[in-house]
Amino acid sequence: MIVHFTKRTNRWLYVNHINPEILRREIIRLCRGKDNNNHPRVVINVKKSGRNSDYDPCGNIINIGRYSHSNNHKLIVKGFLRVLIHEIRHFIQYKIHKRVTNIAYTDYDFQKNNHRYFNDPLEKDARKFERKHLERLFKKIYSSIVWL
Repeated sequence: MIVHFTKRTNRWLYVNHINPEILRREIIRLCRGKDNNNHPRVVINVKKSGRNSDYDPCGNIINIGRYSHSNNHKLIVKGFLRVLIHEIRHFIQYKIHKRVTNIAYTDYDFQKNNHRYFNDPLEKDARKFERKHLERLFKKIYSSIVWL
């Protein structure tokens, strides 16, 4: 599996003191499974603006929104990783598990965080995956931060 960070993402990681090689290894580890040899390339993109994050299956792009207005570095990093893990799960659902991607909710449902979005089986699965992996990944990434 190849994990590519866009220039904007590399810049964001640098500014936030996150080692891209450690993050790349951890993303590959999260995607490991019985279909390990069939993983495509995935691109991680920190968006220029906007809060919404998504996985675009056409281009294998995970877009991470800029939603944190915190000055607390730990909260910024943890929020980024939470969204990244969630979207990685959608990548796994689509590419590895061949799960149907019929979305049963609209953008309006998502924006309002209502029951159609919250109860969607793929979203429930992504949130469960997020809860399972967030603390371990956060500890791994945050312990590797080098303050210059």
